[in-house]
Amino acid sequence: MDNHTINVNPNTNAAGKGHGFGNGRFARNIFDKTIEIQSIRLATQAQLTPVELSRILPEDIPAQG
Repeated sequence: MDNHTINVNPNTNAAGKGHGFGNGRFARNIFDKTIEIQSIRLATQAQLTPVELSRILPEDIPAQG
């Protein structure tokens, strides 16, 4: 199995929290959108295995911009 790293860069300094501050809401929004995109992709397929249902592909990750 391939491992992928997704780099996201929310502007956390704008919140005034300083370097190293974690933005949990931003991470949760990315995760929720990823699951939404994955669900749409899987809805067109039949006979899915548990592995296929739990696999997130690179195209499931929302574009940042």
